[in-house]
Formats: sequence, structure tokens, C-alpha cells
Amino acid sequence: MPTAAQIANALYGAWRLALFDAGGMSHFERTVSGFWRSFFAVAVVMPLFLLVSAAQMDLIPGIRSEVHYMAIRTLSFIILWLAFPVVISGVVRSLGRDERYIDFIIAYNWSQAVQNLVYLPLLMMILAGLIPAAVAPLLTTAAIAWSLIYTWYVARVALNISPLAAVGIVAIDFLLGTVIMAFSGHRLMGG
Repeated sequence: MPTAAQIANALYGAWRLALFDAGGMSHFERTVSGFWRSFFAVAVVMPLFLLVSAAQMDLIPGIRSEVHYMAIRTLSFIILWLAFPVVISGVVRSLGRDERYIDFIIAYNWSQAVQNLVYLPLLMMILAGLIPAAVAPLLTTAAIAWSLIYTWYVARVALNISPLAAVGIVAIDFLLGTVIMAFSGHRLMGG
């Protein structure tokens, strides 16, 4: 488990990457230990994710029970967090960037924490009615676009790959997330 200082440093590095500053990479512990510790990033955003999930529960018709709903949502979130590094390892190998895989996953995991720390409060404000309904879709679309561009930048910098190859990484991430969330939705509806 990372220390508070390691978490703060990694989040700072991820935030610098979010500002499209490649110097953010210098704030990560780019070792095998740092690789495993980067998966703790899910714990950083889990409380906020659970809060947003609970707030969304009333908006989803036909769920079996609150416990079932929260279990499926939580499991899907964790699977999504763990599946990408497994799936992308073969892609990184095919790009000839094996030596940068650990750097990329470390930066990716911490960048996912930053993305969620931006997106989940926005979603919570929308659900609470603090953002007008007319503006909410625009803000949500902007947040998703920023997230995709941010992931593209992380892939480009951490793997040192071409802009087009980084688009492929983002596409894989997006498709994987779509499949897992679709399956989650199916399970929530009793499928």
C-alpha cells in the first residue's frame, strides 16, 4: 500500500499530465513496486464512486435490490480498472514498447483517479440538480472529451508512440469500458 506522500506525488504527476505537461511522468515511482501500488488509485476514488452510484440508483428502473445494484456496480468498476492493463499488454508488446509498459500502466492508473476525481463530482452536481439540465449534457460531453484526450496524451507520452497509435490505445480503452458497462447494465436488469 502506498504512503500518503506517494499517493499525493502520483496524483500530482497525473494532474500535470492532465495539463499536458510531460514532466508529470517524473512524479511517478516507475518501478515494479510502483506498478503494483498504482492499482491503489482505485481506492482513492472508490468512496466517491459509491456515493454517485447510490445517487443514481433511483434513476434505474427494474433493479432487483439495492445490495444487488451496488454489488454489480462495484464489481464492474473494479473489473474495468483491472481489465485494461491485461488487455493492453499485448498491444504494447505488438507496438514494441514492452520496456514502457510499467510506466504506462502507472501513469494510466493514476490518471484514471484524476479523471474520476473530476468527472464524479460533476456527475454528483448534475444528479443533485446543482447544474441546470440544459447545461448538463454540454458539461458531460466536455468532460468525456477531455478524458479521452487526456488518456491519449498519457499513452503518447508514457509509451512514446505516434499520435495514431495513441488513438488506438484510447479506442481499446473506450470499447473495453463500453462492453463491461453494457454487461453490468444487463446484469442489473436481471439478465
